Amino acid sequence: MRKIIVPLNVFQSERVIEKGQEFFIPIISETGADGVEIRRELLTQNDYPLTRLKNIIMDYGLFIVYSAPIPLWKRCGALNDEELNSVIHEAKELGATLIKVSLGFYQPNRSDIHHLKQLLYENGNEIHLLVENDQTSCGGSIHHLLCFFKSASIYKLPVNMTFDIGNWKYSGENVYDALHQFYKFIKYVHLKHVEIDNGKWSTLPLPLDESAEWRRILDVLSQDLPVALEFPIENAQMIQRYISIFRKSEKKKGVNKWM
Repeated sequence: MRKIIVPLNVFQSERVIEKGQEFFIPIISETGADGVEIRRELLTQNDYPLTRLKNIIMDYGLFIVYSAPIPLWKRCGALNDEELNSVIHEAKELGATLIKVSLGFYQPNRSDIHHLKQLLYENGNEIHLLVENDQTSCGGSIHHLLCFFKSASIYKLPVNMTFDIGNWKYSGENVYDALHQFYKFIKYVHLKHVEIDNGKWSTLPLPLDESAEWRRILDVLSQDLPVALEFPIENAQMIQRYISIFRKSEKKKGVNKWM
């Protein structure tokens, strides 16, 4: 059964910053969700020390993902090692087992994969690094991401992918092309619906029709991949409704065929 994760950025950012992320933990727990995605960009003094936030989350029995929107690779192609080390330390304090970052500016002929491998092994094996396709022309490029994941695979790095089904539209890529390319690397899925609104892409709640794109994508992915509901959520009842829909849909197992 898939773990269903609720990221803290689904709530209004102003409210999260005002209340602190711990305020939403019992709300998320009551919806029947399996986990929470703590957002680094929304952390305030109300959330520290992170070990206290971890204890609150663990008291509710929730799985923890830590999202840090930092580039893995700097603009010059070098590893963003200092910031990555900080993020890993924070994740350990939180008790998170998955860390989600963005690719940044990976350059096959310049970026030092060995450096990344050494840094990850020095930090132990309790943390698993995930690289997400973001909304930029670099970190959301199928070509750039594929170059990185192929190198990571060759050097046996403990790195996998967060597959955000909506971000491909922001970066001008086709979600099904991406699914074909990254299928074997995906370990976490961000679900959202994206449409053009006044000439700009806008993130919306998932449509509920049986032929919805998100259903077709999940049908070809493993049932044990955790999924995050990353779209604006009005209230806890809305979360509960989507969780109920997901639980019902899990009766149909993935068939591993392409549409």
